[in-house]
Amino acid sequence: EWVEEYYRELWDTSVVWQSYTYWKYRPMNGRYITIDKKGHRYTEQSYSSTNVNVPVRVFLFGGSTMFGTGARDRYTIPSLLARELDRRGISAEVTNFGQSGYVSTQEVISLMRELQQGNVPDIVLFYDGVNDVYSAYQNGRAGLPQNERNRRTEFRASQDLSVAFENMGSALARKSALIS
Repeated sequence: EWVEEYYRELWDTSVVWQSYTYWKYRPMNGRYITIDKKGHRYTEQSYSSTNVNVPVRVFLFGGSTMFGTGARDRYTIPSLLARELDRRGISAEVTNFGQSGYVSTQEVISLMRELQQGNVPDIVLFYDGVNDVYSAYQNGRAGLPQNERNRRTEFRASQDLSVAFENMGSALARKSALIS
């Protein structure tokens, strides 16, 4: 009974530009999909009252599987891990850094950016495969984000536009000099 509404929410997700990694989810607060102001999917934390230890900080990176495409917030891999750790008496703060379509290179860069900002975990887990393989096939070599050719096309278009404006400015300057 939740599937239709879930997929409506999923189709309503959007992304914002993120330096180095291209995109990150925009915050949203749905019934089944919640994304915080940092672009992280909600992870159900379940510290029990018996778990008074300082939580172990766990960062999980991956593509759509880690993000939890097809799963409600409380059934993503990070939420299930948080509950299992709590069940075993381990106090943990689990953060879902999953972003649909990300390859491992984007995830490593995301981790680097977190470390640069002083956000240091105790444990980092990466769950990858399909996006890396598909991207390598698509780009003809490993390590590049998916659809890298689109970024090259966009860059070239911006360069062509810059040259066009530069030429137009020169032409206007010459015309202005002739008129004066």
